Amino acid sequence: YDEIYDGAWQSDLPFSVIHRIAIHEKYKGKGISSIMMDNIVKMCNDRNIKSIRVDTHEANKPMQKLLHKTGFVYCGIIYLLDRSKRLAYERII
Repeated sequence: YDEIYDGAWQSDLPFSVIHRIAIHEKYKGKGISSIMMDNIVKMCNDRNIKSIRVDTHEANKPMQKLLHKTGFVYCGIIYLLDRSKRLAYERII
């Protein structure tokens, strides 16, 4: 997350990173991912971590929807070590 393109991070605060969220097919559409995000925010806040960053593939529309719904802001583009492009988001808490 050292370099971001076509944008900028919202802050220079110490941050946590969400690397993966997965919900079993049987439980999709029941609001579990939003509950998970709420709990992640609470855990970070309890530990005085005021920024959370996450990236996702540009084709992962459900994750992008979840991020917008839970208060994350699109910040730009990052590239993984294999040069794969990812959309980068951050939430200040």
